Amino acid sequence: MTKNFSAVAAAFAFVGFAKSYPSRSMQLLAWGMVPSLFLGLYQPVGLLLAALTFVLLPAAWWRLLMGRADGRTGFPFRLGVDEGRLLLSVFLIHGVATLAVLPVHLIVTMAFRVDPYLFGALGMVNLAVAPALVWARLGPSLPLSVAENRLLVMRSWRPTGQIGWKLYLAWLPIIAAAYLPVAWPILFAGSIPVVPEHWVWVIALAAGIFGNFGMAVVCATQAYVACYIQDKIADAPAAAAD
Repeated sequence: MTKNFSAVAAAFAFVGFAKSYPSRSMQLLAWGMVPSLFLGLYQPVGLLLAALTFVLLPAAWWRLLMGRADGRTGFPFRLGVDEGRLLLSVFLIHGVATLAVLPVHLIVTMAFRVDPYLFGALGMVNLAVAPALVWARLGPSLPLSVAENRLLVMRSWRPTGQIGWKLYLAWLPIIAAAYLPVAWPILFAGSIPVVPEHWVWVIALAAGIFGNFGMAVVCATQAYVACYIQDKIADAPAAAAD
């Protein structure tokens, strides 16, 4: 792991991890598609599985990508203490992300009548930037929590002070791909895209598969940053001694 953070290396972290753990990475990607298949075929079951894998799948990725003292790695999926800690951490970080969004959204709400398109665009940019930046700063605490086997929420805030934007840039292609299909017609046509009924399941399946790959990339980049933080913490005593 490099001692100097690289946005390019973070963007390609998933490729590097997949080359190190090819069979397990492919297994995790395959298991991550199961909710997508059910989402396309039978939505209620798909939604339930998607909700479960929102915690189970990242925990499995981080067990695989982060070294643990007890030697436990990516399989099997578990619903245990690790997942409970992650769920609590996710709720807390989501609360911080919501607070980060509120100021701009209050301005948007008050000024929307002045120029709906301009302030609608501002609101969408805010939704794409503010929560992702919060997750870029606090998200690496989640793999650290799995690796260190304890609840950590703010552990990554200070170490990511100078690299939060770089991690956000590493995520930018995924964010753009997720937002543009919906944002473009709203901003430039002034309407929400209407999906033909017979395409709903196909689009749900495609979105689920895209989300599965997106989750893998986000988990890998957060694990990359978590390893960077571990290296910095490990180097701190030696630097102080010098």
